[in-house]
Amino acid sequence: KAGILKPGVPAVIAPQRPEAERVICAHGGELIAAWSAERVIAYRDGSDIWTHNEQLHCGLAGRHQIVNALTAATALDAFGVPYESIAEGLRDARWPGRLDRIQANPEMIVDGAHNPAGARALAAYVAEFYSEPKPTLIFGAMRDKSVEEMAAILFPCFAKVIVTAPNQPRALAPETFLGMVDHPNLRCAPTLREALTQCGSTTFISGSLFLVAEAMELLRPARRA
Repeated sequence: KAGILKPGVPAVIAPQRPEAERVICAHGGELIAAWSAERVIAYRDGSDIWTHNEQLHCGLAGRHQIVNALTAATALDAFGVPYESIAEGLRDARWPGRLDRIQANPEMIVDGAHNPAGARALAAYVAEFYSEPKPTLIFGAMRDKSVEEMAAILFPCFAKVIVTAPNQPRALAPETFLGMVDHPNLRCAPTLREALTQCGSTTFISGSLFLVAEAMELLRPARRA
C-alpha cells in the first residue's frame, strides 16, 4: 500500500505497528496522522467518539470501526469537507454484511469475517456485547482461507457452533471441521438453510462473504417484516 505514496501528495494514515509505520514513512509523501479519540463509548450498533472537543457518532458497529471513522474524518477534513457534513456521513454510515443485524427476533447478525483479522474483530465484538449468555455461530468458509486459525479465534466465543458450507464450489466441507477443531457443542449442517433450523437464540453467521450473502437472501422476507 505504501507504494502508492507520492512526494508532496497528502496521505492520511491511521495508527500503525512500528514496522509498518517505518515502511510508510520511508516512502515519503505528505503524511497526516489520523485524528485520535479523546473519549469513546461503544454500543452494539455503533459508537460515540469525542475528538477535537467535538462529538461524532459512528453508525458502524465494532470498536475497529472507531479508527476507521477517525481516519475517514481526517481525510474528509483535509479535503475541506465541513465538520457538520463529516458528522452526518459517519452517523448515517451503513455497511451491509458487516456486523449487520438482519433479523430482530430471534436476533440474527451477519458478519463477513473471512480472514484472521476479521475473525479477531468479530471475536472482540462478541466478547464485549454478547458474552453472557454466549450466542450461536453458523460458520462456513472457502477451502483457500485460514480456516483453522479463524476457527481457533472465533469458536470459543460461542456456546454452539454449526458448521456448514456456502453454496460455492470452493467451499470447505462441514465434516472437515470435526477433525480440525475442538468445541463441546459443534454440529454440522450440509446447507445454510438446514443450519438455520438448528438455532433458536441469538445467532451470528460468518466465515465467508458468500455465506453472508446467502443468509441475507434467505432472511430477506423476515428483514422486511
